[in-house]
Amino acid sequence: MFRLLLLSYFLFGCAKSSYNVQYSDTQVLNLRTIHWDSSDLHEMAEAMVSAILKDGKVADRDNQRVYGFLPIKNNTYDHIDTQDLTNTIKTSLIHSKLIKIVDVTHREKLHKILQNQIKNAKYYDQIKKSGKELGIEGFFYGSISAIYQKNSIRKDMYFKFTLNLIDIEKGEITWSEEMDIRKVYDRKLFGW
Repeated sequence: MFRLLLLSYFLFGCAKSSYNVQYSDTQVLNLRTIHWDSSDLHEMAEAMVSAILKDGKVADRDNQRVYGFLPIKNNTYDHIDTQDLTNTIKTSLIHSKLIKIVDVTHREKLHKILQNQIKNAKYYDQIKKSGKELGIEGFFYGSISAIYQKNSIRKDMYFKFTLNLIDIEKGEITWSEEMDIRKVYDRKLFGW
């Protein structure tokens, strides 16, 4: 009887799956797939921010220029959250204090809120006025593309991120940068 209890304890007690969940450094390169991952997002965002801030015509502490962002297109088969990539770039540029960023996606909502405050002025202690918004000098926009190749022993994924800055007044692309990443996965002895 004792052996039966001991055997059932090991079978059912050890059958429970335990998970080891822990925090990990988000900046550590962690290659687990050839597809798009967080390491790629950080690497590409950092490269673009560095290139923007190095260009004295785009980023100038004495004469902070005002820019907005248009959507970055995902021209790959991978799911890439391009809004997250844009937000990472925006945040770093804002922290640099060399560039002013205007959020054009929320301007219309902001105008409606302000109009509602003015319309219902008797319900508000203080009304903020519109009309002092910063004029945008240019927009950053871009795309991410990918090339995937596979043969019997290797998978190869190539990502290219292009970011441009277009001057609103002239319609001219005044700045452009490309960044690429290649990931290679060699086949193991058995399977992929």
